[in-house]
Amino acid sequence: GTFQVESLALAEGDNVLRARAEDLAGNATEVERTVVLDTRAPEVTITDPAPGTVTGEASYTFSGTVADPHLDRVEVAGQAATLTGDRWSISVPLTEGDNEIVVEAFDTLGHRGTASVDVEFQSDAPSVHIDEPTEGFVTSSSPIDVSGTVDAGATVTVNGEAAVVTDGTFTATGLALLEGQNRLLARATDAEGREGVHTRVVVLDTLAPVTASSQPADGGSAIALMSSFLVTFSEPMAEPAAGALTLRTAAGAAITATVTVEASVIRLQPQSSLPSATDIELELTAGLTDLAGNALADPQILTFTTDESSGAPGAPSINPLPPFYLCANSWTLTGTTVPRALVRAEGGASTAEARADENGAFSLEIALAPGRLHRLSVTATDLDRQVSPAAEVEIVHDCAAPTVLFGERQGNDFV
Repeated sequence: GTFQVESLALAEGDNVLRARAEDLAGNATEVERTVVLDTRAPEVTITDPAPGTVTGEASYTFSGTVADPHLDRVEVAGQAATLTGDRWSISVPLTEGDNEIVVEAFDTLGHRGTASVDVEFQSDAPSVHIDEPTEGFVTSSSPIDVSGTVDAGATVTVNGEAAVVTDGTFTATGLALLEGQNRLLARATDAEGREGVHTRVVVLDTLAPVTASSQPADGGSAIALMSSFLVTFSEPMAEPAAGALTLRTAAGAAITATVTVEASVIRLQPQSSLPSATDIELELTAGLTDLAGNALADPQILTFTTDESSGAPGAPSINPLPPFYLCANSWTLTGTTVPRALVRAEGGASTAEARADENGAFSLEIALAPGRLHRLSVTATDLDRQVSPAAEVEIVHDCAAPTVLFGERQGNDFV
């Protein structure tokens, strides 16, 4: 038989589809499949060079970042860029005069994202390049120092301030920044008055981040035992240092969780089900910082209460127990567990699964391999995904007739 469900709505990203079939006798099975909806183009940025760069180099290495869960490639003029994690780079030949460089990012579904930058190439212009700070550098301190490389014999200014040039390198000290984005412009001038320019954008951030919201909400009750925790802040955050945030029960028992940072959102995914009917605390300390190193302005403890649950189910009860020796291709294993639990038996010729009915009764068809001892491990997973201890059962598949190995006559008897 076949089935079909039409116009099933999907959310952007991963979607778990669960299909459950049940016959008239109450026997049921359930399967899952994950499908992904991706309607978004890759997000690509150019971090070097900055717009307005003038260079005397006929070939320039362009670089930047790209983000897409199903990224395929990044290209410039049909040439593939080198990808390292979420960063890309490629050396591009320039023509005399203005050059508009267009970067294209493609995902596996054919979505296309673009970014562009204008760069001027003057073959007789002196080359100058800002090495420090890097493009997009975020700091909470001002003033800063700027350094880089320059062709021999050229003088350099950075934002109009004279830099010290020594053996092909330059340094400008004490450049004041304004709150927010700041453009650094290094201008090299040779003896004939020809100029080369390199620019960088850096950010001064002296404002401390604050907590904007959480999911579940602070004070939430009856939260699911499989909940993850998302905290949104007022700005992008740095990777948390050890101890900067803690997930625990109100009694102080630590809850192990995986922590990930997604711009201004920090996600905690507990590595196992939360304890039922329990007060949970998520402590946010001043150890949390933004990208500039500013500490969280409003350290606090978020509180939650989990839903009630009877805890992990006990081991399934097997009734009747199978015979130890059995000449059959399979055995129907029956018993009871908590209602609607998914019962799984491993150790047979193949793994068997079935869902218990509303009364907790289950029935599993266990395939047996010829001539083999089968040590069956039977577990039950309840609707809160809590797994029971295993019930152990042994079955030997034996369809071989007995063989006489030795015999002798003793009087009128044959032994």
